[in-house]
Amino acid sequence: ILFSSLITLVTTGLQLVSDYKGDIGRINDEFANIEKANLDVLAASIWVIDERLIKTQLNGLNQLPDTSYVVIKDDSGKEWTAGEYRDQGVIEKRFPLVHKTSSQNFNVGELRVQADLSKIYDRLVNKALLILVANGIKTFLVAGFILYLVWATITRHLLQLSEYCSQLDLEQDYQP
Repeated sequence: ILFSSLITLVTTGLQLVSDYKGDIGRINDEFANIEKANLDVLAASIWVIDERLIKTQLNGLNQLPDTSYVVIKDDSGKEWTAGEYRDQGVIEKRFPLVHKTSSQNFNVGELRVQADLSKIYDRLVNKALLILVANGIKTFLVAGFILYLVWATITRHLLQLSEYCSQLDLEQDYQP
C-alpha cells in the first residue's frame, strides 16, 4: 500500500506539472492570437479615437480565459482599462500598437494584457485533490481485494488446519 501510494504521488505530481505547462502554453497561445488578430484593429481604433470601439475591444479581450486585466495607453498618455490590475501572480505581455498607412507606420500606443495565474493554481489544486482521492480509493479497493484473495486461498485453509490440529490429542493414539 505504501509503494502504491508513493507511485500515486509521483504520477500525480508529473501530471500536475504537465497540466501547468499546458496551461502556461495556452496563455502564451492566447497572447499570440491577440497579437495576430487584435493589434491592427486596436491601433486603428486609437488612430481615429473611437472610444466606444476601444472599450468594446478591451472588454472582449478581458473575457478571454485567464485574462484578468487589459489596458491600452495611447501616445498622449490616455488610458483605457478593463479588469482588475494585479502586481503578483500574473503573466504580463506588452504589445506595441502601430497604425500602418500605405507610406508610414505610426506608433499610437501600447496594449498590456495580464493573465491571472491564480485561476490556474485553483484548477491544479482541484485536479490534485480529485486525482489523489480517486487513486486513494482505487488503492484501498485493490488492497482489500488482495487481502480477500489471500484469505480465500491461504488463510482460510490455514485456519481449518489449525482447528484440526487443536483437536488432536498427542497423548492418545491417532485415529483417522
